[in-house]
Amino acid sequence: MKNFLLTLVMAALAVGGASAQKSSTKTKVADPQAAYADSLNTAALDAFNMGEYKEAIKIGTEAVAAAKKAYGIGGNDYAVALNNLSLYYSEVGDYTNAIIYGNDALEIKKELVGEDDPNIAPFLSNMATCYYGLKDYQKAVDYETLAATVLENQVGGMALDFEISVTKLALYYSKLGNYEKAVYYGSIAAERRKKTQGKNNLGYAKSLNSLATYYNLAKDYKNAVETGEKALKIFKKDEGELSANYIRALGNQAVYYHNAGEVDKANEIADKVKELKAKAAEFIPKE
Repeated sequence: MKNFLLTLVMAALAVGGASAQKSSTKTKVADPQAAYADSLNTAALDAFNMGEYKEAIKIGTEAVAAAKKAYGIGGNDYAVALNNLSLYYSEVGDYTNAIIYGNDALEIKKELVGEDDPNIAPFLSNMATCYYGLKDYQKAVDYETLAATVLENQVGGMALDFEISVTKLALYYSKLGNYEKAVYYGSIAAERRKKTQGKNNLGYAKSLNSLATYYNLAKDYKNAVETGEKALKIFKKDEGELSANYIRALGNQAVYYHNAGEVDKANEIADKVKELKAKAAEFIPKE
């Protein structure tokens, strides 16, 4: 058998389901404390979006203190500032602080809207992300399940936030080794993406590529190959054979065929992957 890498290359999944939020309270001109708190929150968001995470933490900490003075410890915008700060800490891998601030934010939000309001979902999802970072996959599943359930019950399964939530659940269950659940939620995520963005959408192809990896982990190699082939067709049409997504997905197909016992086919695909990688390298600017 020809030598090729049999390590499954999974498409990267964004696990940061909780996005940083802007303050929601309409600030009165005559309320300088609230205006100051909101400006700090915006500045922290800007720093975060620019990838300046340490600066975001610095400003976000000031935003939390200012929001506490302006809105009180039970205010929604104080909860938002806490949750944002949690997100910033999570981004730099400081999950201990991320969980402390995220949990405080979640408890305040529960008091404000209850546990069944869809607006609590980002706070729950943020906690799931934090525990995922700590590799406590069971707690990540627990929090993300609550987020997904609230979103499905209150706003329907077609909401983008729900789609992101089930995508995260598929990943978390795969980390727990529960591949049947990973396939289940991965299938839902792919189907939602297809309905919302279309069957030829690049995002749909990425969902299919992830789903194929879950089928492979569940040792359902037939569905892994079939699902991976669907992803390949979209990647090829949308980006071409020299794209990173296409080459990565094709490498996955080699793994699936090998696991299915079709070694000759796997070797043939592996050779094609090497060929495409060599061609793609020719287009990379040399320093």
